[in-house]
Amino acid sequence: MWSFWLQPLKYANVSSMLKVFIERLLVFANPFMLVDQTGETRHPKKVPEAESSFYRAKLVAIANGGLGQRGHFQVLSHWMQRLARNNLTEVIGEIYAPQGPLLANPPAELQPVIADYLRLLEKAGAEIVTDGSISAATQQLLDRDLIPEERYLQQINSYFGMLLSSVQHPYTNSW
Repeated sequence: MWSFWLQPLKYANVSSMLKVFIERLLVFANPFMLVDQTGETRHPKKVPEAESSFYRAKLVAIANGGLGQRGHFQVLSHWMQRLARNNLTEVIGEIYAPQGPLLANPPAELQPVIADYLRLLEKAGAEIVTDGSISAATQQLLDRDLIPEERYLQQINSYFGMLLSSVQHPYTNSW
């Protein structure tokens, strides 16, 4: 069984809605706590009949964000790995899209790029279902930027500049 965790990246961290949802799953955990082989305290497995529960599903993390680099997903990735470890399961896929706004409303010239990316997402989903993970080749393609970072920054800053051009504001486009 797989569990897909989809969320927008907010302040380089887990969204509050996802965090609340995860915390609500704690009632499915074994209430006892033991020290594991690495010296960390966590909940042990349940009896075998309960192991097929949603609580022990393998995890797939999918998130997008508006900033242009993958480094902004480091906290989320680490959090997902810890969540899996603490729940005696594993993360079998991580898909992070740092240029997320392009997915929602791509300009006409980028629509073929976005269509290719969406087909790649479908391929990744099929690999998870059939193989239990995303292949290295597919992951490598998913990890590419949709467009060069410099172009993305120019487009996103142009967009915000246009939105703010008719109002007084305290923002600047420089350090």
